[in-house]
Amino acid sequence: MSNEILSFRNQTFQLNYKLLSYDKSKYENDWTGVSHSHPHSEIIFVTGGGGYFVDHEKKHRISTGSVILTNPYVPHTELSLPAPYDPLEYTVISLGDIYFSSEDEDQLFTRSFVYDFGSRFPEFKAHLSRIDAEIGGKKSLWQTAVLTSVNELLILILRLTGLNNMRTEEPLSPKAAEQTVWFVKRYMELYFVRNITLDELADKFFVNKYYLIRAFRQTVGCTPMQYLQKIRVSQAKELLTNTDMSVTQVAVQTGFASASHLAQFFRRYTGETPSAFAKKRGQQEN
Repeated sequence: MSNEILSFRNQTFQLNYKLLSYDKSKYENDWTGVSHSHPHSEIIFVTGGGGYFVDHEKKHRISTGSVILTNPYVPHTELSLPAPYDPLEYTVISLGDIYFSSEDEDQLFTRSFVYDFGSRFPEFKAHLSRIDAEIGGKKSLWQTAVLTSVNELLILILRLTGLNNMRTEEPLSPKAAEQTVWFVKRYMELYFVRNITLDELADKFFVNKYYLIRAFRQTVGCTPMQYLQKIRVSQAKELLTNTDMSVTQVAVQTGFASASHLAQFFRRYTGETPSAFAKKRGQQEN
């Protein structure tokens, strides 16, 4: 007798998100087509007709079989083709605490992904039909059954597209300002070496720069640029402690314009110069 057991103990599963809503829409005369955004992600399944999905980058042609993933705060709208074409129909699943990214780091957070799955779309429709049946029947454990089908849809999408699903490291607040701040913080923590400006952050996350300053002060206790400099100083401390880099080299590696620029902010946030900090660390190790 042979026996093979696969243990899942101590395994971490990545499909952690909040299922917020499930909506079905069909184009009618009251459709405004106004660009809008949400503080959550959406998966849009085109189930009938044809038209366009318009985001801040381009106008995408969509039809039955198209699947669109939109990240939080990405402006977008859907437009139906005029008669005699069939009106656009689609189903939207809204998800919280999750966003999607590709290997292209520059597109992290700030884009939509549009796919035409063609012959594979019946698989998606089968899952959507099961969700419709569960919502319509509301039998015992129907919410669990709906969540199971959404999980299966997510797995299918991620396998077919190769996208990464990325969850926030802390639950997103229902307040839009706090969610915006979280995404901006995350962006700066990833790309602090770049020459990031306040105007760039406002443009990338589709907010007024003065609103962003107020949101940061209320949530973090400092401005976005002050937070960025704190990140850079923290990274500089790590390099001065754990490498033999010169102060000039550390400045380059942490996004400062020069060694003197690094020294200015290093002294502001630590009370000493980078050279004094490095020397003291060296003495402690000896």
